[in-house]
Amino acid sequence: MIRQRRGNGRKSAASPTMGRSVGARLRDQHVNRGPKRRRQAAEVLGGIAWLAATLIKKALVVALISVILLGGWAVASTSKAFAVRRAVVEGNAHLSSLDVLRAAGVGAHSNLLALNVERIAQRVAQLPWINDVGVARRPPHTVRIRIEERRPHLLALAGGHIYCLDQRMRPFAALDGQKPIDLPVLTGLNKADILEPDADVEKLIAAARQVLLLLPAEGLPGRKRLSEINIDRIWGLSLVFDGFTPTVRLGFDNFGPKLRRLVGVGADLERRGELERATLIDLDHDYRVVVRLAREAA
Repeated sequence: MIRQRRGNGRKSAASPTMGRSVGARLRDQHVNRGPKRRRQAAEVLGGIAWLAATLIKKALVVALISVILLGGWAVASTSKAFAVRRAVVEGNAHLSSLDVLRAAGVGAHSNLLALNVERIAQRVAQLPWINDVGVARRPPHTVRIRIEERRPHLLALAGGHIYCLDQRMRPFAALDGQKPIDLPVLTGLNKADILEPDADVEKLIAAARQVLLLLPAEGLPGRKRLSEINIDRIWGLSLVFDGFTPTVRLGFDNFGPKLRRLVGVGADLERRGELERATLIDLDHDYRVVVRLAREAA
């Protein structure tokens, strides 16, 4: 059986878009949105143009200021108004101010603003006495050079020259024509022993450093100050004290016990009135001390 569906007899109103293709509807939407998008694009482009103009203005201002500053710096760095008229050297004890200024290359012709303080510090640091250096400008006319000199721990006499030795017993400067330094002197060496020591000399110099560390600040014996350490490849180390007549031979090792023994030996010789006659106290023996006395005058 075939059933036929009846309608309700009313016709429905047709939609305006009914019967139109999908492509036509999309074209309408695109046409409607076009003006809005163009307005948005124009606003974006306008904002970019404003930002670019602002940045260009600021760049031009910065460039102008830079040109003015550079021009002013160029004029000031060559002007006599900033000429160096005073150079101050601080911290120098062994170096003269003239030596430091010569190394720095600073003179009356220099312009304070044009000085390269880092390069000046590098030049001054090449001096053998310099441990640290700082350079500063003090406008309008002063440059200050503050130095820290190296500290010598011992002197060495070799080849007719006196050398300053640092904490590692390495030479760093010669004292030719400079202020004397009140330090013990290492003797018995030639120039090659100081500048290029062989293994034997290095051991002896290291032994001298050990003796310096063992001696108290006031010296031994009887509060006498050490004035000389003699190095000998055969006899080892020998000591000479200020105001103490005999030379003290220590040898190559066991310096601590030998120095303690020296105090008693010196006191015993002084008690017996023989200290002034003693020319040598030989402590380079394990179980005995050898004292050499000068002959009494007839």
